[in-house]
Amino acid sequence: MKFLPAYLVLLVCLVTGFLVTAETTGDSASFESVIVEEIVAMPRDVVAHNLGTIGTRMLLVGGLDLSGQILDSCYVLSEDGEWEAFHLNHPSHLTAMVEVNGEVYLIGGYAGKDLSAKVTKLTWKDGKISEEALKNLPEPRTGARVAVLDNVI
Repeated sequence: MKFLPAYLVLLVCLVTGFLVTAETTGDSASFESVIVEEIVAMPRDVVAHNLGTIGTRMLLVGGLDLSGQILDSCYVLSEDGEWEAFHLNHPSHLTAMVEVNGEVYLIGGYAGKDLSAKVTKLTWKDGKISEEALKNLPEPRTGARVAVLDNVI
């Protein structure tokens, strides 16, 4: 598969706390150049987490620890490069995550051992994460993808 090596490089870099930028050539599926820069060590041994942004800060949500336990952890990268730890009201794994206007939405996934229909909004304000439960999905979902078009999920 043509994409596999680049995908593995990006995956390894995200897990270990590196920033990866790549340039493609026209409509080509290959990278012309890949730049890897260490930005910060990840907060702990977490796999299968969600990594994104909330406002201008990097955000790491849920995932599994190395024993396979689903985590309720949430980490926000501070301005001084340290991870600040918070806890969600529920564990989160294989959850769709998207940011819209500085707020992060967590959709479905696993909450403990069961599939989840939960939709949660996270907001970053005054150095704290606030969590608001929204209306549940009609059915539980896991491993879903999410997109935003004109500020609509």
